[in-house]
Amino acid sequence: DDAAAIFSGAGPRWFYLTRPRGGSKTTDVAGIALAWLASEAPAGARGYVVAVDSDQAALLIDAASGLVDRTPALASVVDVKSLKIVAKSGATVEVLSADGASAFGLRPHLIVCDEFAQWPSTRNARRLWTALLSSSQKVKGCRLVILTSAGEPGHPSYRVLQEARKSDSWRVSEVVGPLPWVSAEDLEAQRPLLRDSEFARLHLNIWTQSEDRLVSAEDL
Repeated sequence: DDAAAIFSGAGPRWFYLTRPRGGSKTTDVAGIALAWLASEAPAGARGYVVAVDSDQAALLIDAASGLVDRTPALASVVDVKSLKIVAKSGATVEVLSADGASAFGLRPHLIVCDEFAQWPSTRNARRLWTALLSSSQKVKGCRLVILTSAGEPGHPSYRVLQEARKSDSWRVSEVVGPLPWVSAEDLEAQRPLLRDSEFARLHLNIWTQSEDRLVSAEDL
């Protein structure tokens, strides 16, 4: 349903999607990028996937490479490089890292923010988000997709979610955990090894404040 909405061409162009850990977020981001390149991207179009850091960016490229390897028809359409996926038309999807990227000056046709709630709460990351959001107006029809697990309510990503929930400009899809394919026994085995807030965020997809915070966002 999420993919169908993104590629429908109707309705909102901004999407905020949240899922528990194990909800195929990184793989689906890679799939969205490949589907866009293979079926929709105009010649020379630019798409960007922004990951939380360089390690997450590498996982995303690995996922894209695996999808291409298992889908022979894609091999003749796209080429997966170290940090970029290139279509035969010249359209590209480049993977950027939220801990060191700059996006002012970009003219994107597609923007995907992977694990948005895990981006660092730094001035650089905030500047990157500002640049990405504002650049989504530069190209007609540009789509902005956020795909993440729940984080802390004090993180900037939560304020974006709050605004998205009440705006007609966004499509919000929040999957409540636990996921049906995850073993209940395995989850219960993890519960005593994780803080309550960690378990709630990772497996139940609930935005929860960490217990070790000196002060909550509301108190501050």
